[in-house]
Amino acid sequence: MAKKEAGKADPELLDGKQLRILVCVARFNSDITYEMRDLCIERLMELGVSPAAIIVAEVPGSFELPMATKRWFRATTLHAAIAIGAVIRGETDHYEQIARAAADGLQQVAIEEVKPVIFGVLTTDNVKQARARIKHARGYAENAIEMVNTRRLRLTAQDMQRECQ
Repeated sequence: MAKKEAGKADPELLDGKQLRILVCVARFNSDITYEMRDLCIERLMELGVSPAAIIVAEVPGSFELPMATKRWFRATTLHAAIAIGAVIRGETDHYEQIARAAADGLQQVAIEEVKPVIFGVLTTDNVKQARARIKHARGYAENAIEMVNTRRLRLTAQDMQRECQ
């Protein structure tokens, strides 16, 4: 058994082989989101997800991420989804409305689908802060795979427990 670092997932939970994952990316602030998308996909492949098993979908902005993610779950077999966007504060409250709608909508999709939906939407005060967080996208890939494998292990343990009763 590989040693687990503090604050890190067990390496056994980061096996992406045979997983099918959606990466849904907002085009708004694409100079940030496309770099996040690329880092996320790169990390998924490093963790064993086949390039053919990574579905990339684009939407106009972060507000549209929940609906598109839900439609992909209904259209095909997915183990998890990663929603990528960047909402940067402006001079109006529009930022807060979009950020809240994206967060609430993506959480609702995860609850309804009972599958991991990783919230990869940066919500920052300025572009500099967003750029400083682009590399977090590698962690979104890890989180998706960990959540799928944690769920699989839990379901397997529950199934075994039922069989023993």
